[in-house]
Amino acid sequence: MKSRVMEAYGCSGKRAVEPDEIGSTIEWAREEAQRTSRPVLVEIMIEREANTPHGPAIDAVEEFEPIP
Repeated sequence: MKSRVMEAYGCSGKRAVEPDEIGSTIEWAREEAQRTSRPVLVEIMIEREANTPHGPAIDAVEEFEPIP
């Protein structure tokens, strides 16, 4: 999926939605940056809701899915 935000700035962008898309998306970004000599954006989608701490305590994170 293309990133319309980066296109608005005249740069390229691509979004990875599934984990198996990450590697090929990063490879695309490397090639695109070399080809165009411009910044590129790789947007990696994570879970929709993440309860992250807004302070120094990392142990305040609440996991909504089981940790593997």
